[in-house]
Amino acid sequence: MESMHQNPDVFAEPLKYYPERFMNNLKTMDAAAKGRMCPGIYIAEVELFTSFIQVLSKCKTGPYLNPSMMTAF
Repeated sequence: MESMHQNPDVFAEPLKYYPERFMNNLKTMDAAAKGRMCPGIYIAEVELFTSFIQVLSKCKTGPYLNPSMMTAF
């Protein structure tokens, strides 16, 4: 990753941080990976999905209740 992001043939000043370099990159992860396929992309996507599911499974949803009627969980 370091050699790819600090390539002077691609970036004029590779050691300086310029967030503007990446601001116009609107590709999806899959489209960005085409050509330079990371072998771990599928594992990373599954792990992200699993993490979100674990967090969201702890959330409780239901109708709005009057705050005075709510009990501590």
